[in-house]
Amino acid sequence: MEGELTGPRLTERELRRWLARMPKRIGMTKIRGPFVQTIPEGLVGICVIAESHLAVHLLYDRVETIPEPNVGMLTLPAPYAYVDIFSCRSFDTAHVIEVVRAELGMRIKQLQVVPRGLEYLTAMEPAPPARPESAGFARDRAWPWQAGSHDA
Repeated sequence: MEGELTGPRLTERELRRWLARMPKRIGMTKIRGPFVQTIPEGLVGICVIAESHLAVHLLYDRVETIPEPNVGMLTLPAPYAYVDIFSCRSFDTAHVIEVVRAELGMRIKQLQVVPRGLEYLTAMEPAPPARPESAGFARDRAWPWQAGSHDA
């Protein structure tokens, strides 16, 4: 998702805390990070989850003009955000969108939801909403990076 930021400017520490809380809030399992870095335009952050990753770009100091099909040139005002939540497992997208919108102060301009894991669902079986307890599979599995030699 992407959109205008209407909330206060976050610090590295605030974005790091937000990314650290997000996996549990959306029923996922954090395994590494979050990693946050200041860039000339703002902040970037990523958190690796057992299901894949969360990535955020908060662009506070850049006005970007891009070509937009059927519109012409489109100016994206600063502050602007790009948020990717990628999971190989189904989750409650409406809940995640609302959490991101409310907590980052985003006015969402573009949203793309790509269904994943469809081969595991039958035509009559809807994807279950994410629940924190449904993330237990990752806690019960012996992930290689949890063995100790790769821990930071």
